[in-house]
Amino acid sequence: SSVIALALSVGSAAIAAPSFSDVPETASYAQAVNTLASLGVISGYAEDGTFKPDNNITRAEVTTMIVAALNRSADAEGSKGTTKFPDMNVEAKEWATGFVNIGTTEGFIKGYDDGTFKPDNNVTYAELCVMLVSIAGYGDYAEYLGGWPNGYLSVASDRGISKNVSS
Repeated sequence: SSVIALALSVGSAAIAAPSFSDVPETASYAQAVNTLASLGVISGYAEDGTFKPDNNITRAEVTTMIVAALNRSADAEGSKGTTKFPDMNVEAKEWATGFVNIGTTEGFIKGYDDGTFKPDNNVTYAELCVMLVSIAGYGDYAEYLGGWPNGYLSVASDRGISKNVSS
C-alpha cells in the first residue's frame, strides 16, 4: 500500500500513537500507520476515528500526507484558499487547497494537461513514484532518464524507493 511505502520512507521508530479502531495491533501495517499518525502525517477520519486501511488513497490525500511528512502543514494552512486548478476551488475541497498549493510549489505533484488536479482520483503507482522520487531529490535525474513515467519508475526502483511495493 502507498501508506506503508510512505511510512517506510519516513522511518519506523516506535512512537506512541493514537489508535484507530480498525487497525488491529497485529496487522502487518499497524506500526507504519501508528508511526505516521504519531508524526502528524496522517490523522484518519475525524468523523469516526477510523483509518480505513482498505481504502484507496486519493491524489489530495497523498499530497496532504507528503506535505505533512515534509513538516509543512503550517505552511499549507497559511496557503489555503484558491488554487490554479478549477476543480479544487470548491467548498468540498477547501481542506486540501493549502496542501495542493505547497505540493505544486515544491514541484512534487502537478495537475493534468487539461488544467485540472482531480483531487478525488486514486493516486496511481506511477504518480506516487514521481512524488517520492521528487521529494527525495532525484527529479532532475528522472527527467534525464526520460521523465514521465519511465524515468521516475526507473529511479524509484534503482534507489529502493519502491522496494517491496506492488503496483
